[in-house]
Amino acid sequence: MKRKLSRRQFIKWGFGATAAAAIAGGSYAIWGERFNYETKKVELPCKRLPSSLDGLRVAHISDTHLGFFYNLDQLKPVVEKLNALEPDLICFTGDLFDHIVENAKECSALLRTLQAPLGKWACLGNHDYEAKVRAVKSVLTEGGFRVLQNEHERIRAGAGGDFLTIAGLDDSLVGRPNMKATLHNMDSQAFTILLSHESGVADQALEYPIDLVLSGHSHGGQVRIPLVGAVFVPQMGDTYIMGHYMLQRDQSPPLHVYVNRGIGTTHLPIRFLCRPEITLITLRSTL
Repeated sequence: MKRKLSRRQFIKWGFGATAAAAIAGGSYAIWGERFNYETKKVELPCKRLPSSLDGLRVAHISDTHLGFFYNLDQLKPVVEKLNALEPDLICFTGDLFDHIVENAKECSALLRTLQAPLGKWACLGNHDYEAKVRAVKSVLTEGGFRVLQNEHERIRAGAGGDFLTIAGLDDSLVGRPNMKATLHNMDSQAFTILLSHESGVADQALEYPIDLVLSGHSHGGQVRIPLVGAVFVPQMGDTYIMGHYMLQRDQSPPLHVYVNRGIGTTHLPIRFLCRPEITLITLRSTL
């Protein structure tokens, strides 16, 4: 014969189950998901990409936030995963440290082990300014990254000697972003990738001959609730929150925007239903 629960027993059981679920969920968010890196592979058809650059592989990471419950030993698997992807170029879209530069030489040494034949490129984020931007730039530069701060460079790539342009915008919240300066004297016919920490610049980028915007900043919300989505997203990251967006233009090819969920965390050392992300973007020519 089945024994019925008394009201008191039922309430006690309910509280116990809720507490157990909260503890289990909290443990997963703190220790499980934060280091469960997802390698997201994306193919983007690009009308202005030269056929000689078809298949170009762009690795994209963002927001390591070193120092905020995240250290270099925990970053090493990310570096190993990036190198295993054998990308043509690596792009980092800001917030290397969370609020202070620590273990600068060791960090640069680890970054130097990243390999990409067409270079390693970076822009600055708002936390890079909090951590003292000159020091952050020095760490990235010593690590083999070219830091683009309202500037661009041309890269010769492909069997046909074609070029692509990599541009980097200064942080939009605490830096001095200047899109016109960033693209000054740029070849408007060249396929162009813009690095911008905040994805909110994408609407402005629509007005320029930019083909792909790579951003971070939002962490994908960091904590996401089923049927609700992100609990919180920061300013300039609340329109394009994570993943791929394609923004249409009247006369020109569409603008691709990709927002990486980031590697580390900030404010709270938790992730829930929002794994840290390594992105590998393969560009495809539609010519």
